[in-house]
Amino acid sequence: MSGSLLRLLACPSCGNCDLEHLFPGDEVGDTSPQLAEVGLLICSDCERWYAIDGGIVCMLPDNLRVRAVDEAFINKRGESF
Repeated sequence: MSGSLLRLLACPSCGNCDLEHLFPGDEVGDTSPQLAEVGLLICSDCERWYAIDGGIVCMLPDNLRVRAVDEAFINKRGESF
C-alpha cells in the first residue's frame, strides 16, 4: 500500500478520513509516503484497526469482519509492531 493511497481512504465504520498508519519499525501517525507490505491503519475517531497484509488493506465494516482472520493476522504479525 502506498502513502498516496492512504490519503484517499476512509474508515468504513465511521467515515473518518484521518487514518493513522503503523508499519513495523515506524511510529503511529508517520505521514511519510512509502510502500508497505505489512501494517495497520488505525482510525483516529473510532479507534478501529484494519490490517495491511501482502500490500492489501482489509477495510471491512464490523459486520463483515471475521474474528478468526483478525486473530490470525495478530498471531502472525503482531510481534512486528
